[in-house]
Amino acid sequence: MKRTGFLLLAGVFLSHAIFGAEPVVKSVVWSPHGAERGCRVNLGPTGAQAWMRGCQFEIMTVEAGSPSDGILQPGDRVLGVGDTRFSEEGDSRMLLGHAIGAAEAADGALALTIRREGREQRVTVRVPVIGAFAASWPFNCAKSQRILDAACAYLLDAQLPSGKVVTDGGHGTYTAGLLLLASGDARYFDGARRAAYEVADTDLETIDYSNWALGYGGLLLAEYYLATGDTNVLARLQSVVDHLARGQMRCGSWGHNNPSGGYGALNQSGMVCALTMALAQECGLRVDRVAFDRAVSFYSRYAELGAVPYGDHPPGVSLPDDNGKNSLAAVLCWLLPQRRAAAAVFAQSVAISYWLREEGHTGGYFSMMWGAPACALAGPEALRTFLDYQTWYYNLCRTWRGALVMLPYHEALTRFDDSGYIWFGGDFTTGGMALMFALPQRQLRVLGAPRSVFGADLTGPLLDARQAYQARRWNDFDSAIAAAGKVVSSAEEKYWLSQLTAVAARVRASTQRTRQQIEANLAEGDAYRAAEQYRALKRFLGDADEVIVALEKRFADGTVQWHSRTGKKYYQAWEDLRGVGVMSWLPYGEQAKERLAAVPGLQLKLWETL
Repeated sequence: MKRTGFLLLAGVFLSHAIFGAEPVVKSVVWSPHGAERGCRVNLGPTGAQAWMRGCQFEIMTVEAGSPSDGILQPGDRVLGVGDTRFSEEGDSRMLLGHAIGAAEAADGALALTIRREGREQRVTVRVPVIGAFAASWPFNCAKSQRILDAACAYLLDAQLPSGKVVTDGGHGTYTAGLLLLASGDARYFDGARRAAYEVADTDLETIDYSNWALGYGGLLLAEYYLATGDTNVLARLQSVVDHLARGQMRCGSWGHNNPSGGYGALNQSGMVCALTMALAQECGLRVDRVAFDRAVSFYSRYAELGAVPYGDHPPGVSLPDDNGKNSLAAVLCWLLPQRRAAAAVFAQSVAISYWLREEGHTGGYFSMMWGAPACALAGPEALRTFLDYQTWYYNLCRTWRGALVMLPYHEALTRFDDSGYIWFGGDFTTGGMALMFALPQRQLRVLGAPRSVFGADLTGPLLDARQAYQARRWNDFDSAIAAAGKVVSSAEEKYWLSQLTAVAARVRASTQRTRQQIEANLAEGDAYRAAEQYRALKRFLGDADEVIVALEKRFADGTVQWHSRTGKKYYQAWEDLRGVGVMSWLPYGEQAKERLAAVPGLQLKLWETL
């Protein structure tokens, strides 16, 4: 411990020496490409997007019905906000982000100075009033909770009835499921369940043998089981970890695909594969110990050397955290009690990189996704500095529909395409970027949740209660819980009892809510969505549950079945269009993306009331 403590302190001092004690803002200045349209910057919840023309914003798009509709228009040049003009002395994005936060905390009025057709004028965009970030945000913060709720609502709207969120590589489905689960809110449990079942029903091992799908898909399955005890997902999770063990590289990491095909190690995806294996162990599954120990040894060794590199390379020395890889390493090591010292070193490296989160290959998406959960392991003071520096970012990256999207980092602002993870849009990025707002709920292991009762070694009435819960024998469950309450004595047993009681209460509440949603969707004519919700609920509760018995009669109706079949065709067509549209780097994809922009929303009342 003495050696680790010394290395930790030495690492802190070395990091400050290398990276500078005082951060310097990297200004957005004119470049050789300054006269060309570059990557689009989301302008917060205004509904407008722009490209950086030097230190100013030139409007590219304004969404119909948004706060900017009718006030801003394409071609407008935003010269300043309030009484402040943008200049090359600072980052205009920061100024605008802070001004949006001030407007949201006051009366919603965002005053902008623009140039339109050669004439300067002042306009006011009114954004929703949602309050200011609390001093302890995202903890005990009403604004943070509103942001989390808006993000969850956005993802539910984007989610197909099957549970899928159509994005490149399935990432949107995995992270949407994680966020909906992380909220701990019964309103979103049905969406989390359908996302998990969508993954459980997908042969992840044959999706180009992608370790991104195996890692993030497996992570959702593991977290879902630990949060719910739903054994329906365990068979697929076991298959995933078996495949990961077989496809691991000799160094201990993984590549893009499984096996690597000669590309080499890719630690960004590899560490999520290791996370999945770690949590699969907690689920009680069989995990290849040699492969897992090899992975943990490979990644944890960088705690004393520098930043986790791209692959099987020397440690990085130019950044304390390279696009969130030290963040991932901190979370992975925190899950393993014997690696907590390494977790502390990694977390500290993340904490001192609070002003470098946008850096990273293809942009800083993974840095933003994993940074705050990792920094939280360094303690509340470190997290406070880390987050307070980024308030402007979380004001600017939020859309008026509730999504969170990546902002172009300073080196990509003047590129000609929407580089990195920017062009994937909110369906891809919202689930990952909004996870930090669910830190207070502590529902996921990767967000600091304690170990799960569904991975615990239980005996007596507690074991009876867990078995009754997993079989959905509610009367037996209530009796076993009452019996356990009379005999448990240790602090650990009392914790398992309280956790199991809380999970059952949340499941019961969500069941009633899902039943209401099913009836509402039938009433509105969306029979296929209702049918998919019913199918998932039946899979979860079992055929004999009284809720399922009551709903079964509704879905035995021939009219409902006909509308469900018709609706499936509509949603399949939408999924196919979206599947091409998200591939916007291809000519066909770009055309599909443009045409989809004019298509009405996904959830339409297309059929007669049932």
